[in-house]
Amino acid sequence: MGKIIKRNDWRERLAITFMIYRSAEFIWGKTDCWCFASDCIRSQIGIDVMKNIRENYSSEKEAMDILKKDYESSESFWTNNLGEPKGKDYLPKFGDICLVKMPTVKMLINGVVSSLAPAKANDSAE
Repeated sequence: MGKIIKRNDWRERLAITFMIYRSAEFIWGKTDCWCFASDCIRSQIGIDVMKNIRENYSSEKEAMDILKKDYESSESFWTNNLGEPKGKDYLPKFGDICLVKMPTVKMLINGVVSSLAPAKANDSAE
């Protein structure tokens, strides 16, 4: 993948996306975490990385089946669409896609950095 160039008004578009999702009901294939992260990317760079996936699933199992059909994992989906992840010492910034390991289910969940405050390194993170 080549260099990703953000739109000039990406911050405003991203803020609108956050507002939409804050009040949206959670619906698989429409307003789940995968759609949210993808819509945040679309608001920043104008590309819908889920254009062939969106609304083709209506449950967590169906989403995982689609993901596993073409990708090994959520991480490989994002790497394929956005490039290699930043290094371990990178401090995430507003608008960055992140994958968070959920302790109970032991899976990576998509998220988007929504704070303008500087991130702080967590020495205990693995």
